[in-house]
Amino acid sequence: MDKYNMSGTSSHAVKRYDYTAESSVLVGTTSIGELPKFTHVRDGQLFYIKAGSKHANKYSNLEPVVEAICCRIGKLIGINVVQYELEWMPGSPFGVKDDVLVCVSEDFKNPTTGIYLTGEEFCGPRINEDNLYAAFTEPFTFLQDDIDKMILFDYIINNADRHLNNFYIQFPFIDSAGLAPLFDNERGLLSECNLEDVDEFEDLLLYEEAKPFDYKHSDAIQRVKNINRLGLDFSREAVEFFPVFEMYKDLVSRDRMTLMKSIFTRRYNYVRNLSINV
Repeated sequence: MDKYNMSGTSSHAVKRYDYTAESSVLVGTTSIGELPKFTHVRDGQLFYIKAGSKHANKYSNLEPVVEAICCRIGKLIGINVVQYELEWMPGSPFGVKDDVLVCVSEDFKNPTTGIYLTGEEFCGPRINEDNLYAAFTEPFTFLQDDIDKMILFDYIINNADRHLNNFYIQFPFIDSAGLAPLFDNERGLLSECNLEDVDEFEDLLLYEEAKPFDYKHSDAIQRVKNINRLGLDFSREAVEFFPVFEMYKDLVSRDRMTLMKSIFTRRYNYVRNLSINV
């Protein structure tokens, strides 16, 4: 699928990841985070491969699907996000029999062109300050717009896990500094919520755990002033994003798809109305 529009193929066209080619070398696994991750070299390029959560002897499709949807939403509204593609891998690297759906992304960190620090590394001792948002934006005004874009994006997708190691500040040797492409968005769109927990979707739509600046998204978004200054694109109606969701309708349940569309619609419409009423 073209990463800048909503055209694409159905989930049946998800290709298989070629990790056995002679040009590819499996270089290891990562231990950071809860989901199984691999680093892998293909044609001289480093890729990250990430599966979903494991239930018994099967890995869930949900987290890779959410990651793919969120990256496409981000691209469409103008957020700098890592491009994720879905691919099938044999289950053997994961210790299971069945194929595993994974999301695959190129490594954006190039040590020859710049320096990259996680939010935690960049913040240093200021991590303990009461107003963490101010600790990032007041001494370092060059981060203000990028931090605000991240807050808006996480609000729209209801990302529950933007901790300080889930974003990088990049310092290119030539261009100006700012946030690196956003990654690890698989905790968005209520992916952590069990559909069997409640009978009504409305209860789930109230879930709004946020990180790292506030505990709730409704509090975090209040920090963003005059969102139109950020140059994001809120011209589309929420329903115009639905083809992005529908690309993956065969990979998750109908109820799950309805829930993801519902939380996105509610959050996106709120932000869109803010942009219109400024």
